[in-house]
Amino acid sequence: MYQSHTMASLAQTIGEQRPRKVDHLLDQRLLTMTDDLQMMIGDHPDQGGHRLSITPHAHTQLSDKLGVPMRYYRRMMQDAPQLLRQNVNHWLQSASTTRLVRTLDHSPDTQQSTTGLMRALLSDRYRVLDNYWFADAILQATMGDMSSCDVCSCDVNMDRMLIKITSHELEGEVRVGEVVRGGIIAGNGETGGNTSFVQAFFETLQCTNGMVYNTEFAGLRRVHLGPVLQLEGHARQLVSDDTLSQSDAAFFSAVRDVARNVFDRKAFDRAIASFREAQDRTIDGDIPEAVRTFAQRHGLGERESSSVLDHLIRDGNLTQWGLASAVTRAAQDSDSYDRATELEGLGGAVIDLTPAEWRLVAQAEAQ
Repeated sequence: MYQSHTMASLAQTIGEQRPRKVDHLLDQRLLTMTDDLQMMIGDHPDQGGHRLSITPHAHTQLSDKLGVPMRYYRRMMQDAPQLLRQNVNHWLQSASTTRLVRTLDHSPDTQQSTTGLMRALLSDRYRVLDNYWFADAILQATMGDMSSCDVCSCDVNMDRMLIKITSHELEGEVRVGEVVRGGIIAGNGETGGNTSFVQAFFETLQCTNGMVYNTEFAGLRRVHLGPVLQLEGHARQLVSDDTLSQSDAAFFSAVRDVARNVFDRKAFDRAIASFREAQDRTIDGDIPEAVRTFAQRHGLGERESSSVLDHLIRDGNLTQWGLASAVTRAAQDSDSYDRATELEGLGGAVIDLTPAEWRLVAQAEAQ
């Protein structure tokens, strides 16, 4: 399984980021892009303004919110930065629209010329679900209540957090010597690019492959949409983290309940039965063509497709379960944690192929 943070380092990162997060609810006309393509909130820094570096994700949101095509936005950024500044400032000043600007102050021990980072430009209906509270809910429901659980992989960056947890009490054999352990994958986003979710997750102990597979489980997925945030007569105000955590207490209670319910023995046994059925379905056509057919239909790149084929042939398990395992093994060869997790989801998609879809893969012949 693709590894990034340990749970200790993830907790440290979340803890360090929490006091540095500052959310501004404001009229977008208070935003100004500077000559060096940073963002100023309010007046000059000496007069209480904030000068911020803009993350790539926030640049994408500026492009979207202001109606400037991203391809043109990038071209201006590279070849005509002052034209970009003029475009952005013109459209920021064109309407009195309330925005939520999520920022991150620099660490106190970091010497920087700017105040921090502008990490998101969001609508006034964006519902902030903080990583700190989300992780707390997940860990309470698993590590706190179930001593048999382990965090097998986790990661956090500026935009999203992912935690994968499995339980020693949920184990089943798919084929002789191949034991699969059940658990959950939970994710949260803080900058508008990701939903909050809890889904079923499986780990093959022999090779530590991870698979996202939800067919037998009731998971949770929530978009970050809430009531309109009110400026209350001011052009700009800070949003309280305490207020947000209290208003979302019911949601985090639901996260805890769903996380516990995913650790359901009957649902796990049904999933294992599905995996065993997949082990009985063989690939009868051309092996490279079978992989190519699946890769084309599910957006795998050439390097990823080659990795899947290599692992499938090397393992020698030429079945539907074998193909799913090859896809999840290829996830470990990925360049990023996010893509690795997507490939783990595609491993589950192999199991979920309909009989007609599986025949197209399993009976594919070389052209």
